[in-house]
Parts: sequence; structure tokens; C-alpha cells
Amino acid sequence: MFFYKYVLAIDIGGSKMLASIVDSDGNPAIVFRKEFSSAVSVSSLTEDILTTAKKAMDATKRKAEAIGVTIPGVADTIRGLWHYAPFSGVSNFPIGHILEEAFHLPVFIDNDVNACALGERMYGCCRDTDDFAWITISNGVGGAIFSSGQLIRGFSNGAGEIGHIVVEPDGNLCPCSHRGCLEAHASGRAIAAAYEKMTGMQSTAKKIAQLARVGDEAARQVYNQTGFYLGKAASYIANIVNPEKIVFGGGVSMDFDLLEGSIRDALDQMAFTTTNQGLKLCKTALDYNAALIGAATVAQTKGGKYIA
Repeated sequence: MFFYKYVLAIDIGGSKMLASIVDSDGNPAIVFRKEFSSAVSVSSLTEDILTTAKKAMDATKRKAEAIGVTIPGVADTIRGLWHYAPFSGVSNFPIGHILEEAFHLPVFIDNDVNACALGERMYGCCRDTDDFAWITISNGVGGAIFSSGQLIRGFSNGAGEIGHIVVEPDGNLCPCSHRGCLEAHASGRAIAAAYEKMTGMQSTAKKIAQLARVGDEAARQVYNQTGFYLGKAASYIANIVNPEKIVFGGGVSMDFDLLEGSIRDALDQMAFTTTNQGLKLCKTALDYNAALIGAATVAQTKGGKYIA
């Protein structure tokens, strides 16, 4: 059920922010983008959010009736708080109150991957799928799970945190302070670090993907190993919740074809075959705007509970 025709959608990522007015068909108007040099700056966060949001509000004739926000990390949807983000160090940031005070509209917030899953269920490749998992591969790695048509949130809104499944005991240090987490071995930053360790050259996940496509052996090895880690974590999801589909999103997933083979290899080795023979793997149908459309979906369906 849709409650609003037009929503000011704000997608806050680890190194960027997007804002647009999105209609009830999931179509964004002009998308405004704010890039951060490395990570979200806590000191300028309020100004950055309000400036980017105002640009989106002023650029279209669509009049927003509500605001939906996605945040990377743990969201307190009841109090409208960005509770915690390991990547940036943001904690207890009152984003709901700030936006309500500025725009006098109801505000709904959620974790970015939960929102992506909601958007995929409403507009993407899972419109007819009740049981699926959504995995984001970007600056970090996150997950969300739909079971029997419902988003699983967990006791403290922490369900689906696949990024902090340990895939390499005593492995790389994760921003969460543990070692060997999927996020520390399969995120965009982890891909760049693995390639630098292997070759001595600094690069980005996107550029390393391009190198892999033209035959760079080190780049191919890094993407194969990344895919295997993702498949290892995906096998845990498959064995525990038995989804029909696992959907991959986030910037790194745009090169899903470089990962899919080794993801499937890991699943073949580790997932319980009898119940997971029909498991489908797919890239998000919403591409780069998945979290932005997800932010709108959170508000349109009142998926986040905070109403200012």
C-alpha cells in the first residue's frame, strides 16, 4: 500500500549522498549527488544533508509529501536516529529530527540494505518473490532478508548483517574491531587492498574490474577470491533461511559477472544441496539507484517507523 505519491528520497552512502523526488512508480526526478573525499564527515553532515535535499526539492515541480532516508549502518527507526556506522564512525545522529525541523514533513529512515530490499520487492526482480536475500557490496558489505514476504529486522534491527560474518579466521581487521569479517575481505576497499598487496599498485575496485576484463591475472585472482568469500557467506544464508533468490547490489555488484562464477563455486561446496538446488543469483534490477528508490519505498510504505 502506498501512502505518498511523491517522496524526497535521500540515500547516504559511505562516500556519497544522493537525493531526488521519487514518485510512486519508483521513478526519480533529477538526482543530485554529493561526493565525499574519503568518508562521510561527521562535522559537516547536517549541512551536507540539508543542502543536497534542498537542491532536490527546488529542482522539480513534484511536491514531496514525505521524506525517506537510507543510512549505512544501524538505524533506530523508532527514534529516527542513525545509530552507528563502523565505516564512518557516525553514532546517534538525529537525522529524523533534523529533516523534520527543516522541511516540516514526516520522516522515515532505515538501514540502506533493508531499504534496497524493500525497493527490490516493490519495483525490482523480487516483485513476485517472498523469500530472498539482498547483499550490498560497496565501501562496506551489508545484507537484508525477506522471509515469507516480510523483512526480518531482528531484536535490535540487526538482522541480515552479513558483512560481519567471519569468512577468514584471523583475517583482515574489520572496522567493527573483529577480524576476518566479510566486509574486511569482499568490500570495494578490501578489493583495492588485496590488489595492492599482490601487485604493490594502488587502484579502485572499478579499475581493478576493468583490468580483470583485459586479462590482468592479479585482478582476476582478486575478484575470484572476493566472489568465493561472498559465496561462503551466502551459503550460510542459504542454509539458515533457504531463500529463492539472492540479489546483489552496490557499486561492486555492477561487475557481478566477474564474481558470479566463484560465488557459485562456494555455494556448491558449502550450501546444503537438497534444499538449495533452485537458488537463483541475480544483480539488482534497480542498478545504482537501488538505495535511492529504496529510501522512497521506506516512506511510501511507511517501512520506517519514525514519523516526526
